[in-house]
Amino acid sequence: MAGSSVDPLQEAARLHREGALAEAAGRYRQVLHGEPDHAQALYHLAVISCQQGQFRDGIDLARRSLMGDAHQPRAHNLIGMALGRLSRPEEAVACFDAAIADQPDFADAHGNRAAALMELGRLADALAGYERTVALAPHSAGDLLNLGTALHRVGRHEDAIASFDRALALHAGFPEAHLNRGNVAAHLGRYEEALASYDRALAVNRRFTDALRARAGVLLLLGRIEGALANLEEALALAPDQPGVLGQLVDTLLARGETVRALSAVLQALAAKETSEAKALFVRCVGNRSLASDPGGTRAAMLRALSEPWDRPTSLAVPAASLVKLNPAVKDACARAVHAWPRRLALEDLTGRLTAIVDDRLLAVLLESAPVCDVALERCLTGMRLIFLSVAREGPATPTEDGLLRFWCALARQCFINEYIFDATSDELEDVRRLRERLLRAIASAAPIPVLWLVAVAAYLPLHSLPGAEALLDRPWSPAVAALLAQQVREPLEERRLRDSIPQLTTIADDVSLEVKQQYEENPYPRWVRPAPADEPRTMAQYFGGWLNAEPDEPSRVDILVAGCGTGQNLVETARQFKAAQVLAVDLSLTSICYAKRQALALGLTNISFGLADIGELGESGRRDQAGAGGVGRATFDIVDASGVLHHMADPWSGWRALLSRLRPGGFMRVGLYSKLARRHINAVRAFVAARGYGSTLEDIRRCRQDILASAQDEDARKVVQYLDFFSASECRDMLFHVQEWQMSLPEIARFLGESNVEFLGFVTDAKVIHKFKIRFPQDETAGDLALWNVFENENPDTFAGMYQFWIRKA
Repeated sequence: MAGSSVDPLQEAARLHREGALAEAAGRYRQVLHGEPDHAQALYHLAVISCQQGQFRDGIDLARRSLMGDAHQPRAHNLIGMALGRLSRPEEAVACFDAAIADQPDFADAHGNRAAALMELGRLADALAGYERTVALAPHSAGDLLNLGTALHRVGRHEDAIASFDRALALHAGFPEAHLNRGNVAAHLGRYEEALASYDRALAVNRRFTDALRARAGVLLLLGRIEGALANLEEALALAPDQPGVLGQLVDTLLARGETVRALSAVLQALAAKETSEAKALFVRCVGNRSLASDPGGTRAAMLRALSEPWDRPTSLAVPAASLVKLNPAVKDACARAVHAWPRRLALEDLTGRLTAIVDDRLLAVLLESAPVCDVALERCLTGMRLIFLSVAREGPATPTEDGLLRFWCALARQCFINEYIFDATSDELEDVRRLRERLLRAIASAAPIPVLWLVAVAAYLPLHSLPGAEALLDRPWSPAVAALLAQQVREPLEERRLRDSIPQLTTIADDVSLEVKQQYEENPYPRWVRPAPADEPRTMAQYFGGWLNAEPDEPSRVDILVAGCGTGQNLVETARQFKAAQVLAVDLSLTSICYAKRQALALGLTNISFGLADIGELGESGRRDQAGAGGVGRATFDIVDASGVLHHMADPWSGWRALLSRLRPGGFMRVGLYSKLARRHINAVRAFVAARGYGSTLEDIRRCRQDILASAQDEDARKVVQYLDFFSASECRDMLFHVQEWQMSLPEIARFLGESNVEFLGFVTDAKVIHKFKIRFPQDETAGDLALWNVFENENPDTFAGMYQFWIRKA
């Protein structure tokens, strides 16, 4: 009809419905050109932005729409969904609340709100939300699916299956409902029923990788390894970037002992696309394993894993050393060193090999990062150190910054990290004493210092122990020497300066506490260089939700007590693990605390306070009430971390009760205790140590280690030499010479937990151990029955070779 025109808003809506997003957006902007505050045009443009993944733009547009019309439940709902996609679930919940306030029967808003609550770990609230959604939309298969998932999470498994069945009655070809139904059946131990559900899901959609992975998991539980691997390889081919697929395949291969095949899969994934998951899986493949070959790319990945790092460097020390020994020059030098021992390598033993050794970048990074945990490589390096000492003693030549000097500096840094545990002859130490005197005279007179003197001495004793060592920091040095001085002078001086900043929170008067304190003043434990990478901080509900049927209270601030923080390696990981964490770290040893504080400050962690305290004085009867007088007052905590400290007390059970008195109702405690069964080999070697009358001086620790190595045909000695603790002075002293050590059994721990009205949540251990336990005891769904774990440990006595590490919750 002449003169007629199409309404641009209606035209935009038509184009939008047809999926022509760019054209529809143009029409909506045409409306806004004439009416900038048009609420509906702004809202629909916000929808298009979100559909195109531009969530921040969508939020801005929807908020502008609300300024024109505040009562738009769809706009509030849209903002909430966009915030959810931006991982901001707390803010999303507030938006869904606003949508529901405007329209109480808005089913989508109720469902979206419940999903955000699930992400926050607020399971009870989420379940109520899904129940309300289903009441409003009883014929929505998707909402019934979500309800079933929530019911499963809170432990109402049969109700969950009923909800999935209702969804399938509405939509028989709903693969997600078949999958989730199978997951609940598997959880209940009804494995054939679970497989049937997965098969129905895959009949609808063969490319459904979640169903392939779930099916593989059940097949593993049933011992059908080949079928599981086939499903996982199919899933990985379909979705190489989907989180979890590669990990499940790797775990399956590792459980089967196919380390090289697992490592090859990870290296292929790293070459295609570096992800945090692939890096973590690389660590899982190589962790504490000695590698007999490099399938290609392992050395380069290991170099990055140590340098960046991808995990604690100590966790990579064993595989890194094995890769270094694949270097033919290093392998040959190690063989010569072992054959000649106790005679040291001579310079002629390195002829034609020295350049290939000192230019090995992986070796250098290992030396600078973690103790060398390999006897052959240790003996090789011990010999090379003596060769370098002889060269330094010859004269004052000052080499430039070349590969050899960089290697010498790396070796000196290794000796500082392992606290000079390498064996040294009396003649060797006399040469060091004389060189030290020459170096001291040069420092005192401000005379030029031959760099080789400095590096050679640093390989035998810490430079900060030299009078006037701080003057070394004022001189110009090459980068490698400057890094050595930072490690051995600058950082120890910073630790000394921090001593006055540490308040004493309790008295330390108990005889055993004083002995333990003295040990760790002499040997702070452990001397770590870099922490594991930080994961995204989690709320308490997110961290503990998997163990609980109801979410814990979520305080605005999470107060954490780290009892026995030592040098802070566990501490910094804990401080970075929880959102809104405020941490109090206490220890008996001032030297250890200052090491921890220096590391925390270097990492920019400002949420940690430090104090000297005896755990035994933190209980109700022993604590000070005047916080202003330096005590901890009546403070209580949401989380208490007591990993590896209670077993060094005069009465560990009393210390445990003292810490429980500081834990708030509903709070969580992480506990680490030595297993008597798992430490049987250590106990046998400790008896050997006692019978020989070794002391705990560095000289005696060195001598003891060599005697243990000479007894390597003995099973107990062989086992102890495999512990990483054997390869540094403080850790070796902690393992074999500790002044106070209790060892526990699981029945004793279970008895204490029962008397203390606390709930055992679960062990913190390798996933393979949990998997093996569940295969052995499928009736224990949560892997939380300590009586069954006691049976399992007796069948597998090395399960807790490190420690029992577990979480408990106060009633």
